[in-house]
Amino acid sequence: MSSDSWIVDCDALAQSGVTIMENINDRNQKRLRDGNPGKLNSTVRGQLNSFEHELNRLRKSLSKATTSYHITEGEARRRQDKIDGLSTLYDLRIKKDIILILRSLPGFILMAREIESNFRR
Repeated sequence: MSSDSWIVDCDALAQSGVTIMENINDRNQKRLRDGNPGKLNSTVRGQLNSFEHELNRLRKSLSKATTSYHITEGEARRRQDKIDGLSTLYDLRIKKDIILILRSLPGFILMAREIESNFRR
């Protein structure tokens, strides 16, 4: 994979992350209005799975490029920082989404608070 295609793929994944967050927000608003965001749940789940798969593919590609010396050490660090940023956004969104789901279920409010406090540590 050439360096240009890695950057293009990474930028596309960042845009995909923005789309996923928009869909999650739409789904949460629909849940508040209608209480049944079924189709959006399915869409978001699929998008998150694709995002995670692409993120892992970029990690493997970076590792391969680094170990075969196709990119400089500085470029490897810069790319790793981009991956870390995308990963952090993904992890935070998933954690917040889990908390929102748990809060919406009767009887799970205490569990949601406990999980939320563990995420903040």
